[in-house]
Amino acid sequence: MPRSGTKLPKSEATRLRLIDCAVAEIVESGPDRLGFTAIARRAGMSTGALYARYENSDELLLEVWLNRALPVLRELLNDLGEAVDKESGVAARLRIAQRLTVPDPELLLLANLLIVGRRNETLNEVIAPSFVDAMKKAAGQVPGLEIFFGVVLGIVLGSAGVGFIGLDWSGPVALTAKSVAGIPAHGGHRTDPDPEPETFFRPIDADEVEQRLFDAVAAVIAKVGVDRATVSRIARTADINPASIYLRYEDKDALFRSAVVHVMRMGSANNKSLVEKYKQQSRADQGGSEGAVAMFRGNASKGYESIRRLRLETMLAATHDPDLRRATNAIYLEAIAETEESVGAVKGSLTGGDGLPFITFSRFSFFGYATLCEYGLIDVDYPHFEAFAANIGRTMMKMYASSPNVTIPGK
Repeated sequence: MPRSGTKLPKSEATRLRLIDCAVAEIVESGPDRLGFTAIARRAGMSTGALYARYENSDELLLEVWLNRALPVLRELLNDLGEAVDKESGVAARLRIAQRLTVPDPELLLLANLLIVGRRNETLNEVIAPSFVDAMKKAAGQVPGLEIFFGVVLGIVLGSAGVGFIGLDWSGPVALTAKSVAGIPAHGGHRTDPDPEPETFFRPIDADEVEQRLFDAVAAVIAKVGVDRATVSRIARTADINPASIYLRYEDKDALFRSAVVHVMRMGSANNKSLVEKYKQQSRADQGGSEGAVAMFRGNASKGYESIRRLRLETMLAATHDPDLRRATNAIYLEAIAETEESVGAVKGSLTGGDGLPFITFSRFSFFGYATLCEYGLIDVDYPHFEAFAANIGRTMMKMYASSPNVTIPGK
């Protein structure tokens, strides 16, 4: 950065202005829709001026990554590392929570480029090694820091994609920091002797054609993202005539919403059986967190890859699409109502301003973990998750037990 009062050369000032405009377009419309015409309009320039600097939008995205998103990543990792300290980390935890309260454009930029970077070959050549290197260096200093990053990144995506804006995330941030700080340096071990649990879901109320369509939607979105997933491509993947799709659904958006609703609801019976299986096999006291461990291992498994990417890409798309955001909002409110019933909470007590961050942050964390999975930073055998989940579980159980609005089943 130039010294205060120093005038930038015209070419550098123009470059920085273009980067600023590109960032605004990415956060507002998404990286897949990044176009030179819109950027030029924002910058008050001609598209020719952009093409004189960048061959295509991928080159511009790489410059945005190197000049804006990568510094944000390093700054966030520094704050996360500092936040783990019980005493001196208070200020860092507050900084992180404040950035999560409202849609932070820098954090949203980071999330956008990390997600699109894993499926864009040109971007991946630069984004992947720099991201992995920064994460491994930070995690080398603080065991389990990847999990903390995943939680924060997931809250960024989830709160923007579901429309839960303005919540106070200081409690979940402090809880996560404390749980990471309690992870033993040796990392612990896996207690499940069986192969990775699987949570792949086929909706029981969908016919054979719909199941093929939902599989195809997941496969196509996993490869190219929501914006570039066309009905014709989905039809080819499903081996279905495109006309048959339009007989069932008004348009592509209607098909996506239907598929996403089914996948994100995920059949509570499937998840419950997975958790029960894990309880029976586990030899360790998970502190009431068997569900978190089982879901993490299932969601991080290879067989879950397409559905994991579908959910991740859909949540990213929902940050830019009001209709999809309304659909995800309804799904999450429905899931929270089910949670209230399962823990014996007073109806509506967990959707209040104080309770909502605690009841959603673990769900939102999935999207951060999914991103880390895509870059090979965590997987089904990740050594720190059991200790982290046990720490979270014990604290959450104490919170529930002390709440006048919640009755813990069996207590």
